[in-house]
Amino acid sequence: MKRISTNIVKNRSRRCTDLFLSYEPFSHLLNTQQKVWFGTEVSEDGNHSVGHSKSYVKVLVPRDEGLLAGKIGIVEITSTSKFHVTGTIIPSTLQDILTSPLPPLVNHCNLKSTKRKNEVEKENDEEEEEKETKLHENTSKQPQEMNEKESGRKEEFPISSLLILLLGMSLIAFGIYQKEIESWIESVIIN
Repeated sequence: MKRISTNIVKNRSRRCTDLFLSYEPFSHLLNTQQKVWFGTEVSEDGNHSVGHSKSYVKVLVPRDEGLLAGKIGIVEITSTSKFHVTGTIIPSTLQDILTSPLPPLVNHCNLKSTKRKNEVEKENDEEEEEKETKLHENTSKQPQEMNEKESGRKEEFPISSLLILLLGMSLIAFGIYQKEIESWIESVIIN
């Protein structure tokens, strides 16, 4: 490949730099109020405490020793730049992170309504009845299977199925995909 002239390279580099400097990604946040979570992070100049908004925008506020660590507060955004926004805290909105209510998504995931609990219990009861029915059907087939085993025929069970079975059982222990894995395990064991 032929080398490009240095004048062309410099011109392209200038254009890229101008394009990069031409926009500010957080300008839409100017003069808005944002909920900000504060940790113990301090800005490089040491004059600002650093927090982050819900969309993880870096928010700088005037530093106040130890007052903000572990707090949530509403910040009025007063200026924006390329990599962060700057604002002032509305003091009456500061709360401890540990004592503030959980976000709605976490509450929705962890706390089921009693109606949903009842539906789940009903589904579980129906599944248990189906399992008992299948188990009863399988016990009636056992004498035939025992005759096949006594005849010396070995049953093959691939190692990959055992590994998947162990993975499924461990996921069940953690409550992940429990129904899907249980039905798969039943199908593997029955077949």
